[in-house]
Amino acid sequence: MLLSAREVTVGDDIYHTVYKAKKGHEIHCIGHFYLPGSRAGHSSLAALADLLEHHDLTALAGRFRGVFGLFVRNRASGDWQITCDNSGLYRVFHDGRRAAISFRELLKARTASAAQVDRARIVEFLAYGGLAGSATCVQGIARLKADEVLFLPGDGSPGAIRPKALESDAPAPADEELVRHFDDLARWPADVRGANARAKMS
Repeated sequence: MLLSAREVTVGDDIYHTVYKAKKGHEIHCIGHFYLPGSRAGHSSLAALADLLEHHDLTALAGRFRGVFGLFVRNRASGDWQITCDNSGLYRVFHDGRRAAISFRELLKARTASAAQVDRARIVEFLAYGGLAGSATCVQGIARLKADEVLFLPGDGSPGAIRPKALESDAPAPADEELVRHFDDLARWPADVRGANARAKMS
């Protein structure tokens, strides 16, 4: 998925859920997303759309559960707010004007030159097998962090990073974590669970 203020491109190879409220917001979700007390998929996105009528995404994001990329468009202004899960497991890349779940897709859209390659980051990647923080191997492209919301204005002007309020990082009791884990599994939409089961059997 690649988006800018005026265009959204979605590939056929990803599980992509869209919820369009009658008024207010259009929500695109990739991955497994749910709100406590709601089933994953359209039920949680509908509940989120209702909450967004009175609250900003940065204030709500601490409640989100799952592993996902979330792309929320204000239908009146055309503004986008983009975030990932609160563990930062789902990768969303941005350059201040666009956002994508594919680093290569964003790189292609920018038509980056060899001069923008960050050699120090390439050495870091080769030495450690990954990159720390939000930096990437190309200057001007960053990975969205778990505690960030990317705001892209509908008029195409440069975007901004806004902090989001996360819940406490204090570890929960082991039995509570176990219950939450199985609650996560139970809230997968039925069609996805069935597809996964068939894939394992084949």
